[in-house]
Amino acid sequence: MATKQNKKEKDLRYKTVKVLIEERDIKTFREIFDYIPRSVVYSDLGINYTRFINLVKHTEDFTLKELIMMSKHIGTDPKPVIDMAYDQYLIDNKAKIKGGGQG
Repeated sequence: MATKQNKKEKDLRYKTVKVLIEERDIKTFREIFDYIPRSVVYSDLGINYTRFINLVKHTEDFTLKELIMMSKHIGTDPKPVIDMAYDQYLIDNKAKIKGGGQG
């Protein structure tokens, strides 16, 4: 029973991220991981480590379902998380265009 209960417990750092998203203190998608480790998130989402690291680098590859699941763990509406992933994509691609790289 104890392991089942421990498995259901949510990392308290998600609450911090929720408040920071709601107060718009987190501006980019990657800033989420300044407050909650990537290892916690990829484990909670059931995503392979290597794939998750690539998703964070290339937010356009996240599925809508994964972003919604992530927002559920955070305890927020999915829209801000989806918007932050999209905004991160725009930031990353703007940097590539300015740097002369191909997407």
